[in-house]
Amino acid sequence: MNPYSTGAGHVLRLSGGLKIQLYGGNPDDPESPAVLLDMKIFYRHGGRAEYLTEGAIRVDESQRVLIRPSESETDLLQFELGAAFRF
Repeated sequence: MNPYSTGAGHVLRLSGGLKIQLYGGNPDDPESPAVLLDMKIFYRHGGRAEYLTEGAIRVDESQRVLIRPSESETDLLQFELGAAFRF
C-alpha cells in the first residue's frame, strides 16, 4: 500500500437537473425577473479506496507493526436543491 498513490482510473459521471419557475417571468421576455426552483442530481462512479481507520495500526507481542487497511467503494450520489433568481 502506497499512502501517496492516487487511483486515477476510469470514472463514470452522470448528472441532470430541472428548473421550475415559481414566481414572475414573462413568456415573451426570457430576461424578465423570475424566481426558479433549481433541482440537480449527480452520480459519480468511482473505484475502490484503501485507507486506515482508528485501530488499523498495532504492534504485536514480537514488536512487529501490523497494518490492516480498510477498503470501500468511492461512488457518490449527490442531490442539490436551491433557488435561482433572474433579474
